[in-house]
Amino acid sequence: MFVLVSGGIRSGKSSYALSLVEQKPRLYVATGIISDYEMLERIKRHKKERKGWDVLERPVPSVSDLEEAFSFRSYRGVLLDCVNFMVSNCMLKGEDPLDRVVEVANWCKEHVEFSVFVTNEVGLSLVPASSIARKFVDVMGRVN
Repeated sequence: MFVLVSGGIRSGKSSYALSLVEQKPRLYVATGIISDYEMLERIKRHKKERKGWDVLERPVPSVSDLEEAFSFRSYRGVLLDCVNFMVSNCMLKGEDPLDRVVEVANWCKEHVEFSVFVTNEVGLSLVPASSIARKFVDVMGRVN
């Protein structure tokens, strides 16, 4: 089974997603990067919530990253948190985020009993003022 958890920023998506993946062993794929103090604090909170999980920290996870993790242990549950950071990290590297997310999602659908991807809602509010922000919202709309 594959589940996409979406909602507004700070709406409890990650906590909810954690509660969905009861299958053990389970892998948490973290895509956030510490870029400032506020992000450091967010990551610390998330780490406290995910006790009992194996963790793969990759800003832009790939199928080969997952295959490597699975070479050590066969996971029944995978949670990727979050697609938005994965997309922005891809964009910053000049990679196609849609292709990467679809590739990872398809691999999970094929190899994992229960996968959950967390993403933020975009596009239902104001149009961003900068072109890079508008591009991000457009890409996230397609990815979601």
